[in-house]
Amino acid sequence: MNITFDPSLLNDKEQKALSLLSEKFGLSLGKGTLLKRIICQEKVLTVSLDGDLLTISAPHLPAFFRGVALAAMADDLSAPIREEIIFDTNGLMFDCSRNGVLTVERTKDFLMRLAVMGMTVYLPYMEDVYEIDGIAQFGYMRGRYSVAEMKEIDEFAALFGIEVIPCIQTLAHMNQFLRYGVGKADYKDIDDILLVGSEKVNQLIDKMFATLSSCFRSRRIHIGMDEAYNLGRGKYLDANGYHSKSEIMSQQLNIVRDIAKKHGYESLMMWDDMFFNNADSSADMTHQKPDDILPVYWDYYNVNPEHYRQDIDKRLACSKDMVFAGGAWRWTGLVPHHTFTIRTSAAALSACIEKGVRHLFTTAWGDDGSGTPADASFLGAAMFAWAGYGHSVEGDGWKPMLEFISGMDFDTWMLQEQADYFEEAFVNETHVIANYALYSDPLCSIYDAHLSYLEKYNPTKIYADAEAKLMQKADLQTNDYNRRTLRVYGTLCGLLKHKWNLGIVLSESYAKADKTAIRKIIDEQIAPSINAAESLRAALDESWLSNFKCNGLEVQDLRIGGVSGRLKSVRDLLERYINDDKEADEALSCLREERFLISKPMFSWCTGFGTTSTAGIM
Repeated sequence: MNITFDPSLLNDKEQKALSLLSEKFGLSLGKGTLLKRIICQEKVLTVSLDGDLLTISAPHLPAFFRGVALAAMADDLSAPIREEIIFDTNGLMFDCSRNGVLTVERTKDFLMRLAVMGMTVYLPYMEDVYEIDGIAQFGYMRGRYSVAEMKEIDEFAALFGIEVIPCIQTLAHMNQFLRYGVGKADYKDIDDILLVGSEKVNQLIDKMFATLSSCFRSRRIHIGMDEAYNLGRGKYLDANGYHSKSEIMSQQLNIVRDIAKKHGYESLMMWDDMFFNNADSSADMTHQKPDDILPVYWDYYNVNPEHYRQDIDKRLACSKDMVFAGGAWRWTGLVPHHTFTIRTSAAALSACIEKGVRHLFTTAWGDDGSGTPADASFLGAAMFAWAGYGHSVEGDGWKPMLEFISGMDFDTWMLQEQADYFEEAFVNETHVIANYALYSDPLCSIYDAHLSYLEKYNPTKIYADAEAKLMQKADLQTNDYNRRTLRVYGTLCGLLKHKWNLGIVLSESYAKADKTAIRKIIDEQIAPSINAAESLRAALDESWLSNFKCNGLEVQDLRIGGVSGRLKSVRDLLERYINDDKEADEALSCLREERFLISKPMFSWCTGFGTTSTAGIM
């Protein structure tokens, strides 16, 4: 409806927040329909219009702002809107630890989008990317948040009633910190795992909690502690002899709980895989888990609701309460996997609702360098928000809110994954075709046989069509974030249409000593690939700097610059070969090696930059 919201009945805080939302989402404020907020005790949101009075009854601020958005989106308010709020905790966890540290301004943008969806929590995932007193190596040159920045984020979130829950690590996943001499010497057990029981480690954790408790008003914190597969197998073993993972986990949990309580924390969440998946025995571990630790069951790999139902039952059998963490798939390289997000989220959310899970959030990880633009996380968040207000996500009901918060229609969202999805058979799994095609070396590729499998789909045409559509969509965007994001995907497809089969056609032409064909490959594939790689690098730079701090961009520049530089090197070598240079001919001998499938599944999502480019040591 075309409503001019009159906020004069709201308090100053509510008016300030509404003013910011009106600027972000194009809401009209002024003399018109009076907006009244009623704080109710029921977990119900109602929006009703009576003449020139719009009344929104909601138990908390995010639900109220969702009500404003629903009123703005509605075609007709002759009948009240009523939604049942079925989750106590519902929000987004965003990974700031894999190079992409969201800027404070972009974080504020995220928070406003979460607010109008009615989401109540935001969890910044921070392994070492926050300032702590006295340890300069912690987050060194990683774009870490300062104390002032964290306080600014928390203050802004509070304006919209959103609780910022820091999501940290107190056991493993500390590889970036432990890479330095002081980390290895004073804090490391083995791999990326902290040395349990070390006084210096305890002091480190104390500093973490001291900083975070002073920056964020939430008395909830996520302490991590996942995937510590070799716990107790390094320096801990040397100092203490063999102890089971169960014992060491229990020891660390007690230490962390005591430190957390010292700093005023009342509720601790932790990833639960060390209890249920990677323990010496699940029964042993679950008995070791303290009652006041809330286990977080994370799962974003399955499309069958029954799988989630069974795993939820396992948790609830040994814990009074739990948290579920799903996933908005933006951690597979440059390309998001929205189809897989939709399928896994639909299955998981239906199981959570059926089993009465009250706390959940969706995760937006950034594995392998956080290459996917940040806003890919909105699609998964929109599904979780829709389910949180009593709706099924099986249909299309959640899509209008996604379009409202993003300014981009659903079909355009789905175009973003085109570089990885070629056929229906791919949608129940995650395949990173674009990683293979982008990074595979033109001469020494270990995945040419995999890429040749794609020939039946005519990837050149698929990529060319996708490039045209994405660039056209980008030009139509009025939102700078959307324009920049779509240009990343468009320029990526523009590169892949030339490069995806480069190693294949070079091998075939070299085997025939067909220098005419090689000349054509240089002119029609390699030369345009070099130009396209520069366009992709420029698009990535522009997108990155509108989302993240500058730290981490160097990794993307080095990767795409490496692709471009290698193409130039190969071009020069092929030019010499065409001119009968014997040394160049010998250098191209790698093209004579047989190409064969070296792994299954065909295009595993676990395969990132370091393992797709070459058999060489990266």
